[in-house]
Amino acid sequence: MQVMQNLSPDSFTLVRVISALAELSMPRQAKWIHRLDEKHVSTWNAMIDGYGTHSLWEEAVELFEEMRKGHPKPNEVTFLCVVSACSHSGYVDKGRYYFSIMKEA
Repeated sequence: MQVMQNLSPDSFTLVRVISALAELSMPRQAKWIHRLDEKHVSTWNAMIDGYGTHSLWEEAVELFEEMRKGHPKPNEVTFLCVVSACSHSGYVDKGRYYFSIMKEA
């Protein structure tokens, strides 16, 4: 898309690419999104969800914590993704922690 048509992807396109990589069990390849200039909450949510789907809770939590420090800020979907990531990996206590801070946000 970028090379052949000289088009820049929008946030919808990036979310779909990240989701596709996650479905292909390639969540680490989705990390290229970090090098984007413009960061959108939906792209971060897709990455966190992709990591969680493949039981990579540490990576999901790392991205979540990065969001809490900067921009964009986590939204309700972000919290759902990080709690789900903890759940997929069996870290119920971690999931409860993130659920509790969701109520404070």
